[in-house]
Amino acid sequence: MHTLKTAARPKLIDMKLTPREKREEMPMPMKDYKGPDYPYELRITLDEDAMKKLGMKLPKVGDKIEIMGAGSVLSVSSNSHASERGGERSSQRVEIQLKRIQVCK
Repeated sequence: MHTLKTAARPKLIDMKLTPREKREEMPMPMKDYKGPDYPYELRITLDEDAMKKLGMKLPKVGDKIEIMGAGSVLSVSSNSHASERGGERSSQRVEIQLKRIQVCK
């Protein structure tokens, strides 16, 4: 695996969903369906033109990829709403536009 050359590499945080988060993500519980391991919102899609700009060849499914990026915050929101289980539930969200990225295989 190639790695990015940086002065001080930040610690990578595993964003895997906990069993509780998986249950909360499912709109309706289904028997034997375990749900995704990671949130869909964390996926990044690169089309052929983007891969060409990055000097990437098409990787194989399951390959490990290292990404470094910089961008701008496009929007932020904070909401409170009634919980199905009673009480109040709050949520926060940030939308980031990646502007500069580097991908290493």
